[in-house]
Amino acid sequence: MKLTHKKNLLIYILLLFFLTVTAFFLFWEIKMNMYLKTVRQTYLQNATHYKAEAVKEYLNLTLNKLKDIEKRGEVEELLQKYLNDGKISEDITSNAIKELKEIGDSVAVFTPDGYILASSKSQPNTDYSDSGFLNRVKNGDIFTMYYDQYDKKYLLAILDPVLGDGKIKAISGITLNMDTLARLSMSEYELYNSDFFETYLVDENGILLTQSKFLKNTEDRGVLTQKVDSPIVDMCKKQINDPTLKYSEDIHKYVNYLGNNVLGVFEIIPSANWCLISEYNFD
Repeated sequence: MKLTHKKNLLIYILLLFFLTVTAFFLFWEIKMNMYLKTVRQTYLQNATHYKAEAVKEYLNLTLNKLKDIEKRGEVEELLQKYLNDGKISEDITSNAIKELKEIGDSVAVFTPDGYILASSKSQPNTDYSDSGFLNRVKNGDIFTMYYDQYDKKYLLAILDPVLGDGKIKAISGITLNMDTLARLSMSEYELYNSDFFETYLVDENGILLTQSKFLKNTEDRGVLTQKVDSPIVDMCKKQINDPTLKYSEDIHKYVNYLGNNVLGVFEIIPSANWCLISEYNFD
């Protein structure tokens, strides 16, 4: 009888010990999962803000560079001659082209109708009137996508109207470096967790502005061709139209454009009405 009692007591103690250890490890796993979730969420928010600030700075520097171009000697002379006389000599055009080539390989000055006055890449009088960016400039949009006849693909540019008597007399433009945009918006974390983490830019229409590492079979990995449909893009668009909304302050759980369950955050690039989105895939 005593032996049976001791045996039952031992079983009870062993069972209690097993349950205690199990409960401890279960509690520890829950705490660790909560901690990792918090770390990921904090990282998502911090990384998104950091990258958004880098993109904003790049756009501001590029816009300032564009405005400086208009004040450079040869380009300024070309603009003044065109604005005053409507005609430009070959010497002035040639000098302006040389100056533009010193600045970069994607800089141009256009007439209001979309014909090139001088460019570091295309010939004078090249017709860009059908590219669509002129109407956008007239509507006050300086960041625009256009089809480039030289590169035979869509590109992204900043355009600056040159005004006179309250009207657009000419337009200067500079094509953005898409590799720079991609580098600025990509987090270092992606290099080590590429299957779980992604940061990307979209414009106000949801068009990808940086490569998707998951769209490997599409042209340029979706840049300027792939439209992203997801709840977080919709939230960003709504906040662009209504700044009183505060969606960008929260972390959201949703199904992304690849059909994966993700945690995501976004930050708006106000000058361009773009959205920088960071996602962590927890499938």
